[in-house]
Amino acid sequence: TCVCSNRFLVQSGIYDRFVDKLGRAMDTELRLGHGSDPNTTQGPLINTRAAEKVGLKLQLSLIFPVLHQISDAVSQGAKVLKGGNRLDGSFMEPTLLTDVTADMLCTTEETFGPLVPVIRLV
Repeated sequence: TCVCSNRFLVQSGIYDRFVDKLGRAMDTELRLGHGSDPNTTQGPLINTRAAEKVGLKLQLSLIFPVLHQISDAVSQGAKVLKGGNRLDGSFMEPTLLTDVTADMLCTTEETFGPLVPVIRLV
């Protein structure tokens, strides 16, 4: 959402530990589901277009004509540590990207989706 962090800039000395803890927190704390379910911590994106903007598809050119933020980052060397897939409807897996650089779409565009790019600072 517009009130969430769009990326994390992490000092290299704590980068690996930060990414590990963030990944574990995502596994234990994020639960996809309907917004009226009290156990849900992440609902769907606003519509399917939003999911398409964020989503990673292995054969993207066959499914969507435009490169998306995750596939752009991966094509430039980022790694998907968690998630990365669009689910049914407008649901999107919470996604953790590492080895992100400042010239990737996920750092130059606002995402409005469950995408956490982590940039290593030296």
